[in-house]
Amino acid sequence: MSAADVERIARTAYSSGLDTALQFDGAANMIALAIEDVEKAQEQLPPDSSMWDAVDLVRVTRHLRAAARLVDSVADRIGTPAVTR
Repeated sequence: MSAADVERIARTAYSSGLDTALQFDGAANMIALAIEDVEKAQEQLPPDSSMWDAVDLVRVTRHLRAAARLVDSVADRIGTPAVTR
């Protein structure tokens, strides 16, 4: 795929007025799925794995949850009419 193709697709998506709320909803859903995958991976760690492996997976989950909150926050701000003075 060339750069021109990517630009054409982006212009088409922008001009077609894709629903921003649906895009944020999709992102939030992908984050939720990633959290589930990481939690399953944590449960399936081999008994001889390092404690730090578990710690890292917990940190990954926390970061993903923070990302989900940020996505929700941005979606809320974009969906709210701007305050003008």
